Amino acid sequence: MNARTIVLSDSKLSCEGINVFLKHWMNGGCFKLKSFVIFMDSSMVPINYQVVMNGMQFINRNRELKRSYVNHENRPWTVRGGVDIQRSIDGVTATVLDRSHELNRFHLVVWPDFAGNSHLS
Repeated sequence: MNARTIVLSDSKLSCEGINVFLKHWMNGGCFKLKSFVIFMDSSMVPINYQVVMNGMQFINRNRELKRSYVNHENRPWTVRGGVDIQRSIDGVTATVLDRSHELNRFHLVVWPDFAGNSHLS
């Protein structure tokens, strides 16, 4: 699979499964990916970000940090804080969004966004 946008609805993907996917991306998998959203099935336990991020190097970004992201529909929105990870083969950065208030939703955005904006902008 090498899609630019992935949306999973009513997903039963475990936190360990998300962790495996992120490590796959960090090692060069899903090279074209720009956005990955998971809406968890209501029967699933809330997302545990300690499990999701286990074994990865990452940078926690302060929620005060605001970055503009343009999505696949050419709509800009603000990314606040989050956790940055980096792909090892080319240094591309992705941000796991802070969704602590939405325990059944996971969202990853990859920079540059669909308009070419950097995570440093």
